[in-house]
Amino acid sequence: MFYITPTPTSWMIWLFIWVVAIVILVGLGSFVYNFSENNEHKTLSKVLIGVMVVVVLALIGMSGSSYYHNYTNSSSYNMAKKNLKIEYDMNQQRTIIIKDYKGDVFYEYTGSFSYKISGRKVDLTDNKTGNKISVYMGDNDTFIVTDAGIKGEKK
Repeated sequence: MFYITPTPTSWMIWLFIWVVAIVILVGLGSFVYNFSENNEHKTLSKVLIGVMVVVVLALIGMSGSSYYHNYTNSSSYNMAKKNLKIEYDMNQQRTIIIKDYKGDVFYEYTGSFSYKISGRKVDLTDNKTGNKISVYMGDNDTFIVTDAGIKGEKK
């Protein structure tokens, strides 16, 4: 697989590759156009057109594989994949612990649930029963969520 590691300047590398390829393809295209007017060189014109098509397809493939590789190995992709698995897998176990400013646990919940934080409020929705629980936190409270894995799965 071909890929260019995403950096602040990697778009310049891709731009350079595409500009060089387009310049070569335009030059090759004008050569083929001028060449094809002569009936003796029809076969060579078809070969050069085939080469141009292969170059374009190779560039599209390289760009696509680089994007796919960088996207599937990114932290945002892995986080989204994990969140979807937790959201739709009813056997996924989680533990939520909310501690006050002294470090004492004032709320703990274990089960299969999703949560949403908005301001100082945490909304828990149990995946199996659909029950909603709202917990309000203070300014200096700590919110900890641990994904324990799938219930019954051996580690």
